[in-house]
Amino acid sequence: MQQDLILKFKRKERFQEILLLFSAMGINFEVITKNGIKYIIVPEEDKKKALNQILLYRKENKRIKEKSIEEPFNYIAYYSIVFVFFMFYFFQMFERVFYTDLNLLMLGSLDVEKVRSGEFYRTVTAITLHSDFIHILSNALFGGFIFYFLFKKVGVGVGWFIVLLSGIAGNILSSFIEPAGFVSIGSSTICFGGLGILTSQRIFNKDYFNFNNAFIPFLAALAILGLFGTSYGSDIFGHLFGFLAGMILGFLLVFMEKFYFVKSKIFNIISGLLSIILVLLSWVIAIKKIFP
Repeated sequence: MQQDLILKFKRKERFQEILLLFSAMGINFEVITKNGIKYIIVPEEDKKKALNQILLYRKENKRIKEKSIEEPFNYIAYYSIVFVFFMFYFFQMFERVFYTDLNLLMLGSLDVEKVRSGEFYRTVTAITLHSDFIHILSNALFGGFIFYFLFKKVGVGVGWFIVLLSGIAGNILSSFIEPAGFVSIGSSTICFGGLGILTSQRIFNKDYFNFNNAFIPFLAALAILGLFGTSYGSDIFGHLFGFLAGMILGFLLVFMEKFYFVKSKIFNIISGLLSIILVLLSWVIAIKKIFP
């Protein structure tokens, strides 16, 4: 014996939302009113589909309600971003004013021929160098926006370490693709690495993931990559590989987050210190080339 699905609603808003949902999903239904209460009747053949859509609807509304709680502004994430990009600028200004013979661009740029010859420290030092103030400002604004939301989610120390790894990976891969003579500088590779990490964090979030929603953040990230990462004269391969490396690292981080230590303060501090050590060590190796 077939039995139709009967849904009762007292709230007008909820009733209208379910009507729109059923209409959008092509579910057959009939509306009746008894004693001032509205009922939606769904035939037996659409009953399972209707129940599944209602379940998804409730999960999505619960997620939105939880996200709607305003999160406090993260001053540590914000000031760490400002400090790092300011130090990038100060580092080059200090060289240009006091040590004009040092030539940091020559020492630390991503010269693909030298990287292929084994000078892999350049994949790190190049991230800290910029051609002028506009170059560093554009990276600071674009990357800072991405980094802030990423750091709020994964922590400042872990965030800096993982975006640095994505930038290094992107620079290494592009060094073996770009033609001989190609030279690149700038932190845009870690910016697009951060975009890739944030995209993976969104796609593989256990509270959000399903095959219908997985393509939305990925396509949005691709649009941003195409809009800001393919301009004339930019390191297109570096941006692309940084983004892809970020996607992979972001996925691994989602997997690792089930372990308690990944979200601990000590792990964040150690990750941040490793980022600083990696950058300083790379520059020590670079400068030793002229001061053995």
